[in-house]
Amino acid sequence: MVEIPESPAAEAFRNLRAALSLLGPEVERKISLFTSALPNEGKSFTSANYSLALAQQGYRVLLIDGDLRRPNMHRIFRFPEAMKKNNFDADGAPGVMDCLVGEADLTSAARLIPAGEIDIVSDNVAVAGKIQTMTGGQLSVLAGGRRAPNPAEILAGSSFGQLVAEAARLFDRVVIDSAPVLAVSDTLLMMPYVQTVCIVLQAAKTPRQVVRRAVSLLAKSGIRPAGLVLNRLRRGRGVGYYYYYASHGYGADEGSYSRSYDYHRPRSGHKDNGAS
Repeated sequence: MVEIPESPAAEAFRNLRAALSLLGPEVERKISLFTSALPNEGKSFTSANYSLALAQQGYRVLLIDGDLRRPNMHRIFRFPEAMKKNNFDADGAPGVMDCLVGEADLTSAARLIPAGEIDIVSDNVAVAGKIQTMTGGQLSVLAGGRRAPNPAEILAGSSFGQLVAEAARLFDRVVIDSAPVLAVSDTLLMMPYVQTVCIVLQAAKTPRQVVRRAVSLLAKSGIRPAGLVLNRLRRGRGVGYYYYYASHGYGADEGSYSRSYDYHRPRSGHKDNGAS
């Protein structure tokens, strides 16, 4: 998930996993979609790490690159052939679009990420590391695949719904990384086939009126977002204190968080009475 599994960032994705798991019965929360209001807010980073968190918990997870105009999963998971030419369809491997037009099937197009070691790197945030998954946990990625000049027209048909239905049958969890909702209509066309929607925002950057517009568009599609995910939040003094006290006494060396925030340790002579 991140280069230190016990880091605040890793724990944040476990908290997200736990929060979304409480939304209702398991059968009603198998298919999740992450979008953003604008480009470059971290939705792909969030989708990938949330999928990893699910796989670590023991689920068979399929991560679908649903941003058909600017796919990014081949970069995050460093698919060697595609990275070599910096082109998502350069390696000729089938992906989402190939499945939608009937030139590939899901079982052959989805790429299984080795369960023992998951190596993930994001262009947006430095998150390199090898993550151990629980027994039975498995992550597969359905990358972008071939280019298409008319993704909105394809999504307006029945093929995307059929693809998601098959994915839900073959996997325990399906996570979709979609296009920014204010940029193109693609994400709105996916809404009838998903159960949980989260909007990723960039802290201190995404304008409030932009967020309202994105939520309004989703509401008109009959979707109420499950929540907003705040990305790139600066780690201030308060955050450091929270992780020190919350982790004190848990894990190796009195909590791994405390190693990252030694400058937040109480001064000599200060007694921790449990209050922050």
